[in-house]
Amino acid sequence: MATSEVESGAADTRKWYSWNTHSPWRENMPKQWDSAALFEFLVTQAGLPQEDLPSTLDVTFEDIGLDSLAYLQLQSEVFGSTGVELPADPPPGYTLADILDVVNLALTAQ
Repeated sequence: MATSEVESGAADTRKWYSWNTHSPWRENMPKQWDSAALFEFLVTQAGLPQEDLPSTLDVTFEDIGLDSLAYLQLQSEVFGSTGVELPADPPPGYTLADILDVVNLALTAQ
């Protein structure tokens, strides 16, 4: 790869980063993501029946019968609504409470 191509790629990355972190789009993002938004996602997009909503956030996707596809959908939803990226591979025991903590910590850092 030629030096100019590398420099061009770096410039493109800087432009994307600048837009992604300083755009008006980000200013309209919520300052916090709450359990109501998470539960709404679980019912409306992940297909969890309303009556199966957990009474605590200390459960994993597996505990409530959701699979990795539902987690991928959640990643997309979280990024689209908050701009926060969840881990690609959630660690073992990654609970709904952990998800909210990660999202809200990232939102307060923005």
